Amino acid sequence: MKLPMKPADLVATLELPAGKTPAYLYNTLVLIRYLLMQIDPASNWQSILKAHLATHPTGNLAAMGFPARWNQRPLWL
Repeated sequence: MKLPMKPADLVATLELPAGKTPAYLYNTLVLIRYLLMQIDPASNWQSILKAHLATHPTGNLAAMGFPARWNQRPLWL
């Protein structure tokens, strides 16, 4: 997806793919979070997602493209 203005918080939260393992799921969730912030700033979707990942671990988050300390990046705070 090409971003017209590249907001700093979005760029700082996205994970650049390293090698042959792109961060598809993680970056998709980042874009959903960004768009929800534009549509409904009061949305608590990111809190629900973080709680879900904490209580229903699906395995290795790194394998899904999540970087270390992903929840400390700007859009997740």
